[in-house]
Amino acid sequence: MSRQLQALADELGVDLFTHHGKRLIGLTEPGQEIAVLVARVIQDVQRIEEVADSHVNAERGGLVVVATRHAASTRLRDTMMRFCEAMPALNVRVFEEEPRSASAMLRAGDADIGILSEPSEHDPELLYFPIETWRLLLVVPKDRPLNDRTEISLEILARYQICSYERTAHSRRIVEDAFRAVGMEAPIAHALGSCAMIANALSA
Repeated sequence: MSRQLQALADELGVDLFTHHGKRLIGLTEPGQEIAVLVARVIQDVQRIEEVADSHVNAERGGLVVVATRHAASTRLRDTMMRFCEAMPALNVRVFEEEPRSASAMLRAGDADIGILSEPSEHDPELLYFPIETWRLLLVVPKDRPLNDRTEISLEILARYQICSYERTAHSRRIVEDAFRAVGMEAPIAHALGSCAMIANALSA
């Protein structure tokens, strides 16, 4: 600090220090005021460096993403590849978990971002942002009797075995709640982890 102040003193022609012979023993009144200003400038410069370093390190750090099986098996892979191409120094790890475990990872700080189906109840500790709207579709093989019907009710569907998502999936609960609302049990005989797996099972 004294060297920086002395450089200012030489440049401005202001006597910043009190002397006892050749020895500096203190600051003059203007020297004290300038010393405070210089200290502030040094702190601001250090803060600017810290902010810059934090942004640089953010691009070189790590990102943990947790996703349900459906999200991980569809759009997430291509998105992560593009993301890694844009920020190659960033270490990205993706974990595949069922919704409850994924939410627990986010609450515990073990994951930074979650890509999940919307839960029936929002956790107050987490922030939710919609990224996609889903529609549930009934998919039937071409050679089945259901294809001959112009209208299909829950009562008609109850006569057939249904292949749906796993029990923890939000869409599975929508199907079960729809049947339960009319006093029936959902005729779900098989549960698979993604729409691709369900489509493959129907075509087999």
